[in-house]
Order: sequence, then C-alpha cells, then structure tokens
Amino acid sequence: MELKTSGIEFFEQQKLTGDSSVAWKSKPSWHIVATGDHTVHPELQRFLAKRMNAKITETPMSHVSMLSTPDLVAA
Repeated sequence: MELKTSGIEFFEQQKLTGDSSVAWKSKPSWHIVATGDHTVHPELQRFLAKRMNAKITETPMSHVSMLSTPDLVAA
C-alpha cells in the first residue's frame, strides 16, 4: 500500500509544481512501425511516433517484431 501512496503523492506533487517534463519530450526516441500489425494499426503507430519526435523505422512484420526481427530492434 505504501508504494501506491508514494505514486499518488508523486503525481500530486507534479501537478502542484506544474512540472510536466516527461522523458519522451526531451530524450531521443526510436519507434519501429510494424506495418503488418493487426493489434495496433500502423497509422496510429506512426502518429504516436511522430508526436514524440521519434526516429521511425518500418518493418512489414507483426505486432511482435522484437521476436520476428530482433536484429532490427537491437540496431
């Protein structure tokens, strides 16, 4: 229960201080768009990747491209 309380306190503090800094806004990001994904539509993946200014790589693989193309993911 203490962990949950700590999390709530953290987010309440963020709200009070107005600190809205999040890592994806200031750190480099990468995203692999799996064009064969039937779970998360590729257009949604592209939209989210562009919104976080990620370097985008596309692959014709499915939702679990990290299993089918581990070399691409690790690159």
